[in-house]
Amino acid sequence: MYKPKNVSIGKNVEDFGTGVFAETPVYNDKSNWKGNALYICDYLITVNPDASGAFSVAPGTHAIAGGAFASCGITDVNIPDGVIGIGEWAFTYREKLTHLELPDSVAFIGEEVIDATPIETIILPKNLKEIGEHTFWSHSKLKKITISSGVQSIGYEAFAFCECLSEVIFEEGNLKSIDINAFLDCDLITELDLPKSLEVIGQRAFFGCKNLRSFMVGNNLKTIERWPFQDSTSLKDVYYMGAKEEWQLIDIDEMNKELTSANIHYNSVMPEPEPAPEIGTPEITVSGGTLSITVAAENVPGAYHRCHDGRRKGHRHRPGGKRQSQSRRRGRQNREGLLLGEPRKHEAPLRSEGSYSLGRKNKRV
Repeated sequence: MYKPKNVSIGKNVEDFGTGVFAETPVYNDKSNWKGNALYICDYLITVNPDASGAFSVAPGTHAIAGGAFASCGITDVNIPDGVIGIGEWAFTYREKLTHLELPDSVAFIGEEVIDATPIETIILPKNLKEIGEHTFWSHSKLKKITISSGVQSIGYEAFAFCECLSEVIFEEGNLKSIDINAFLDCDLITELDLPKSLEVIGQRAFFGCKNLRSFMVGNNLKTIERWPFQDSTSLKDVYYMGAKEEWQLIDIDEMNKELTSANIHYNSVMPEPEPAPEIGTPEITVSGGTLSITVAAENVPGAYHRCHDGRRKGHRHRPGGKRQSQSRRRGRQNREGLLLGEPRKHEAPLRSEGSYSLGRKNKRV
């Protein structure tokens, strides 16, 4: 096998795959390491598994390779302005990493970049033009995302299965299209203020968003493909910023039952949301080693929903897309040398009125 000793990398490279220089003389050359990190030609390749606490990416770094932080114990990362790319799984399974600030220079973000971290809020960089396929797929803790004005497209399943995602903020700017399954099964989204620049809502873009009650969209909209709101059973109101005649010119696929059943408000903007009703004081009891919590939460949208503390097990069907088992995903991650994390707590559903139990921890293997 060829083992390079010297490497030259062009400045147009935005991303490396995981483990690309593992077990090579380049990796083993101590002169390429700066403290706990391996840098090659201004690219951060990997961080030593022994690294912990706060970590600062070196000034002048051009990009961060896939899986770079996937084996270390960092709790905070400082990424300097000038970094243009962050590879897939770069921060995967960093279970103590609660905050990540991305500089506006970042133009590329790989798949599942913060998967299995406790990060709840992300503001996307202004230089980012595309949210690619699976970028935040199935990130179980993400609650709020700000999509910057520079983003032009949201890719296939970019936010699919983000079960805790309840707030999506679109900055007005250049967003043209939302692709297939982009927000599939994001159950906690209740309303959307889509940017005026949006032209295409793709197939099943908001499929299964069961608590989506209303959205607003501008009069640049040209195409609504089939089933974008299928199983979004709470959709009642669409606030269209153009006239009825303009709405009738939109190419709306006939497979749009939920949309055509909603009230279309022409030349309108979405009203301010009403404050949510209080859920009252929970009743907590412990019996036989089981913690039970009873909550009266009538008329609170999404009260029945659970934000998973663990990962889905087995196959998860993606409408019109691929089926991928957890074992397959874990196998892929094992081959790339990623860690699988610590045991996670199991949570039962939170119902509108009733009780649920917190069972014993399930170890992920």
